[in-house]
Amino acid sequence: MWGVAIVKGKVEGGEAAKGGGVFKLHWKKALIGAIVLAAVGAAVFFGVWFWPSGDQGQAEDDAPLPEGAAEADLPSVPENEIGPDEVVFYINGEPIPMSVFGYHLYSTFMGLENMHMTNELNLALDLGDGMNLGDYAIANAIDSVKFGLAVEKLAGEHKIDRAQVEAMVDGYLEETVAESFMGDEGAFGVQLALMGTTLGSFRDVLISQQIGGEVFELLYGEGGSISIDPADYFDEFVTASIILLMTISETPDEETGEMLPLGDVVVAQKLAIAELILERLDEGEDFFALLDQFGEDQGLFPENNPDQSYTFQGHEMPYDLSVAAFSLEEGEHSGIVETPYGLCIIKRLPIDEQWVAHVVESPEFRNSLFNLVLYELSKDYLYVPTEVLLSVSLDTLYNEYKEKNFQSFG
Repeated sequence: MWGVAIVKGKVEGGEAAKGGGVFKLHWKKALIGAIVLAAVGAAVFFGVWFWPSGDQGQAEDDAPLPEGAAEADLPSVPENEIGPDEVVFYINGEPIPMSVFGYHLYSTFMGLENMHMTNELNLALDLGDGMNLGDYAIANAIDSVKFGLAVEKLAGEHKIDRAQVEAMVDGYLEETVAESFMGDEGAFGVQLALMGTTLGSFRDVLISQQIGGEVFELLYGEGGSISIDPADYFDEFVTASIILLMTISETPDEETGEMLPLGDVVVAQKLAIAELILERLDEGEDFFALLDQFGEDQGLFPENNPDQSYTFQGHEMPYDLSVAAFSLEEGEHSGIVETPYGLCIIKRLPIDEQWVAHVVESPEFRNSLFNLVLYELSKDYLYVPTEVLLSVSLDTLYNEYKEKNFQSFG
């Protein structure tokens, strides 16, 4: 399914239609900064990620990491046993306890699982680059922590009333404890432990997210200080139609839930068809007639997409497809482009300015611009893991999380 309100397929009510094309929003980049808070009351056991329930107070401040401390002979921690207050890494000298890192890690896995279950993410196809899902989730959680520190920097620059935000968050927490946990703060703490955090760290996360929301409104909200002209972004989009011959199964495997590669014989037959299509295009046959005859992407069937085209940014499609589409002149078609989903022949069309304007004016796009601001601020932040983090098997933690919580995941 295409990303809602970002990649244009069939349009209904101003949003991209569900159940459309084969290609998917590039989840690795789209996910950063987009993980929402997990439900406070979610009783999801997190295996050995967590410590025994007890004192749920806020982590104490630690001294900045001394120079060379990453290589120091620090006391090791038994595998997979990290207390909530133990510092797992430093960002620009700021100590980050397990209760903060654990929460962002939990939220990342929850977000990835949701994308997987809604078919926005195909693990077998989209991960790549020798990276396993645990590696990616850990990197994303670290980036989330960096984003939080970048938000704090912006809050100071824009003079956000932190005391007011803290009072609002404290009121929310008190209401949550009173209404959902019958006033039992200890029970609330147990639920937070299942989410990888403590009451103090969870409060800090809520404050940071609320501050981030207020900075966003000041910059990109209605009447914000940064104006956006859709014409400034036309070059970042391309409108194209695609003849796709799939080299993966059309339906997920019953056991793995993934779309598996087709056999070599079938793929060879598809390649021969693609070469025939290319010959007929070079001889002057109409692209859309050949699309109707051979195309296998249901998102471009006329009944699903009257324009039979997609409008997208480069990072929203498989890399090779995007490079080919953006390198074409309007009206020009590509050669055969191999993608994780199949063999493609692409025709570039005039940019759909109306759709680009719709996207650029959307909250999702404005949020992506704000995330880019946070990324630029945080990309040079110095990350230094401690011996505590280096001594734990993060891959083991991920696998145990997956097995205990989401059997279909991964």
